[in-house]
Amino acid sequence: MRSSFAAETAGAAAADAFSPKGMEILFEVHPAPMFIYSTTTLELLAVNRAAIAQYGYGREEFLTLNLRDLRLPEDVARLERIVRSLRGPSATGISRHRRKDGSLLIASIYSSPIRFGNQDARMVVATDVTEQQLAAEKIRQTAANLALAQRVAHMGSWEVDLTNREDRENHPPRWSDETFRIFGFEPGEIEVTHESFFHLLHPDERELARETFIQQLRTGAPYRIDHRIIRPDGSERIVHVQSDTVRDVTGRLVKMAGTVQDLTERRRAERLLGEQAALIDLAPDAILVRDLAGVIRMWNRGAERIYGWSAAEAVGKHAADFLYQDPADFEAANEALIREGQWRGELKHVRKDGGKMIVSGRKTLVLSERGEAESIFVIYTDVTEQKKLEVQFLRSQRVESIGTLAAGVAHDLNNILAPILLVSPLLHSDLPAEEKDTFINLVQSSAERGAQLVKQMLTFARGADGERVLVQPSYLMEEVAKIAGETFPKSIVVRTKFPQDLWMVEADPTQLQQVLLNLCVNARDAMPEGGSLRISAENFTVDEHYASMTAGARPGPHVMLQISDNGTGIPRHVIDKIFDPFFTTKEIGEGTGLGLSTVIGIVKSYGGFVNVYSEPGHTSFKVFLPASNALSDKPESVESLPLPQGRGEKILVVDDEPSIRTAAQTLLEGCGYNALLAEDGVTALALYAKCPAQFDLVLTDLVMPLMDGVTLIRALRKLNPEQRIVISTGRDQEAQSQHVKSLDVEACLLKPHSREKLLRTVDSALRSVPYAR
Repeated sequence: MRSSFAAETAGAAAADAFSPKGMEILFEVHPAPMFIYSTTTLELLAVNRAAIAQYGYGREEFLTLNLRDLRLPEDVARLERIVRSLRGPSATGISRHRRKDGSLLIASIYSSPIRFGNQDARMVVATDVTEQQLAAEKIRQTAANLALAQRVAHMGSWEVDLTNREDRENHPPRWSDETFRIFGFEPGEIEVTHESFFHLLHPDERELARETFIQQLRTGAPYRIDHRIIRPDGSERIVHVQSDTVRDVTGRLVKMAGTVQDLTERRRAERLLGEQAALIDLAPDAILVRDLAGVIRMWNRGAERIYGWSAAEAVGKHAADFLYQDPADFEAANEALIREGQWRGELKHVRKDGGKMIVSGRKTLVLSERGEAESIFVIYTDVTEQKKLEVQFLRSQRVESIGTLAAGVAHDLNNILAPILLVSPLLHSDLPAEEKDTFINLVQSSAERGAQLVKQMLTFARGADGERVLVQPSYLMEEVAKIAGETFPKSIVVRTKFPQDLWMVEADPTQLQQVLLNLCVNARDAMPEGGSLRISAENFTVDEHYASMTAGARPGPHVMLQISDNGTGIPRHVIDKIFDPFFTTKEIGEGTGLGLSTVIGIVKSYGGFVNVYSEPGHTSFKVFLPASNALSDKPESVESLPLPQGRGEKILVVDDEPSIRTAAQTLLEGCGYNALLAEDGVTALALYAKCPAQFDLVLTDLVMPLMDGVTLIRALRKLNPEQRIVISTGRDQEAQSQHVKSLDVEACLLKPHSREKLLRTVDSALRSVPYAR
């Protein structure tokens, strides 16, 4: 059992002037919390009232505790080390304790050794300094945070005490640690004086700095100014100085304080951004930045020049609202961009003046530091004129291809005309009906064959470029095979092979036909003595492995079009050059060297690629085009359906060719229609004016003497706005012209046309609802 304080300390106090009872009373009533513990066991041996009040334990409860019980668990090991190391007559320090309720107590400790009974002990005075320590810690933390903030912002602070201006030397300026670093020193490395700052400035800046400082001393007005400083290593920096003043209650200046911020990197970045902005404005392309929703945030001068809208007009607007001819194009490109992170392609845009244009676009998703999409960087290049030149080039190249086929076309036309010339005189003689029918059928089939050949050549030569649609490649390959079979030497056998389920591709049919025909012509030239030309196709899926080994290939479904021959082959030393523009192995005058260059240009524009294999006796060109996911079912044939029949409808046929008028009249009346004829527009208008309501349909040629078809149609519209009209022309470009389209005719027939085509067009026009004009 632990003894009383007086009994245990009697021996130690015998030599003192105070009695044991007096010491007990002094210990008990002392205002400072005090307790005694055993240095051997750390048991608490005695405690005074102040300690009981401070820690919250009752006296008996307190004396059952161990010194360790007063400490935080994580501090116990340190406590034991300290107790073991105590050697001197006294010790001081700061310790973290805990009260009975678990709350933190920070105590200032003073301890000294004593003998308590028969054991060594120490008497401890534990003064509560919790609030002071927490306040000091908060001040330290605030100072640390301020120092960290200054370091991160490259901003230091300083102050000057002006309480006693006559004693300024004893009150030098005070710099924060970051202020030293900004000027190129470690904290405290140099002595700070009133002249320190001025000596560190660039010589050209010192006079202005002194004048500014003196002016503030006189007026007390704050100031902000930029200065150049020279660091000890000779480097030059730019600092921004801000200064303000503090006055006492009498209005007298007592302090100047402010900040110094290193702006060097910011100014360099601003200068770089300015240079980049200037370069962006000098770029001929339209460069813009928009947010993920499509709202434009930046619009350079190139965009102003290309589109006509100023930056003030464009910024803040949604791109789809004023740039795109079809907003669906914006959505499609945007979806691909969000999915892939970038997008490249061509788009149809609109200028401020309403003019239409084609742009080549490159869009990149801009990511934040956290990897989140935050904006879109866009570059548009106006390729409108370039596309026109490409169309002209492709048409010129097609004409060249037609030229290479000229001999074959002439030979085939001669073969077509020969039976017509031979049989025609016989039709005037008195022949048996069966024999005459045979000759008539021969003439008709020869004429149809000639018309089809001319139509194929004209379609290929003047086909429209640039409009991409879903195409079934097998149809085009059959057409090319037909052209090759009819125009190539008969010593070349043309074979085809296509699967029934061949995928579709998105392409311009004329351009794709040009690719195939150019490759076929090359194959023909490689077989001067004749041979085999094979035109085939198959579905082909490019996987990651194949794409990694093939230049220009991308993974995904493709349609592979193959042109193979068993000719002379391509020499190995030139096979890498065959796609170069103007490269040719042919003799002068036999080719321009643009055929294969055209092929590779068209194929790459579709995102495809070409593989070539050649050796003597076998050459194969494989064209890979990205497949579309659309269905490739063949359209239902209409040729097998019964021909429509008329019910006496009256049709005015206008054409300056007597044979065409007669043939049309015979055909129409033979199928139940009533046909009236006119050889030109003037005659037709005279017939029509007698009774505008009598004709159910007008079938007119476009090119005629005296009055052409366009003028006739406009005159007829004035007499009867609801008149159904079908035009007939041998020139496709006329049918596609804007002034013809503006006539709102029911249909357009291209000459020469078949009986089925004429009858079905007439029937469709008669069944149509008249235009509300």
